Amino acid sequence: MFCRQKTLLLTLALVTILSMCPGDCRGDAPCCCPTFWTAYNGSCYRLFSYSMNWHEAEAHCNQFSRPSLGGGDRNSVAHLVSIHSPDEHDFVVSYFRSTGIKDLGADESIGRVGDMWIGIHDTTSEGNFEWTDRSSFTMNMWYPGQPDNSGSGEDCGEIRNVIGFKWNDRPCDNVNKYFMCKLPVW
Repeated sequence: MFCRQKTLLLTLALVTILSMCPGDCRGDAPCCCPTFWTAYNGSCYRLFSYSMNWHEAEAHCNQFSRPSLGGGDRNSVAHLVSIHSPDEHDFVVSYFRSTGIKDLGADESIGRVGDMWIGIHDTTSEGNFEWTDRSSFTMNMWYPGQPDNSGSGEDCGEIRNVIGFKWNDRPCDNVNKYFMCKLPVW
């Protein structure tokens, strides 16, 4: 009798989990994000508040992967966020501004105070920007006058609060308090 009750509870739990995923999670259509990640337009996003340089932030993102693919396939691993449309940029900025508890001293009208690493860089070839996930570089939201490679050492991208949440190039070894990772949905 106890085994039958346990089996019934496990079956109910599985049905509940499957019903929580939008769409057809049992088929080939991807639909789900890991716990603490937010789905948007076929990808999963997560904001982190750890003071890290750009390389450390990318390595932190790379620790997360799609369980259905596993095996370290580059397309199954999370990377610093890549942005491919004005709508996606607006989503990323809104998520950055609204997620979590506001920093001490933050103005409620602007949300978070600080800058956030994104996955754009020109570490391979100066002036030729690319995304860490190797997706195509199709649009940009650079602040006027950026990228400027000030001091000949700004190779990594960030979204800056003080310039209207536009993109800026910055030395990769500098530390930002925030970064956002992006992972394909399962």
